[in-house]
Amino acid sequence: MEYELLRTDKFNDQLQEFVLYIADVDCVDVALKQLDLIESFVIKLKDYPKLGSVPRYQILKNQGYRALIIPGYLIFYKIFEEESKIVLFSIFSDKQNYVNLI
Repeated sequence: MEYELLRTDKFNDQLQEFVLYIADVDCVDVALKQLDLIESFVIKLKDYPKLGSVPRYQILKNQGYRALIIPGYLIFYKIFEEESKIVLFSIFSDKQNYVNLI
């Protein structure tokens, strides 16, 4: 069964910030490659919703988040089994302190 992927505005804004930052610091081609990498992992969630791991922080576990780990990034999402939906909430650099930002 394929799940529907929904993206919050926050997720879209954060992703756009990362891409624009990489384009500014490095180059547009590198930014687009990073975007393609992220999107390729996100698309896999449609068929494999539990691809991401359960976060190590109890507060995030209790709220039902999962973390998709991509080289350089963490994407936090929730699975809604009854509706066959996945909601992407946030994306962070793996160097950020994300616990209080989600």
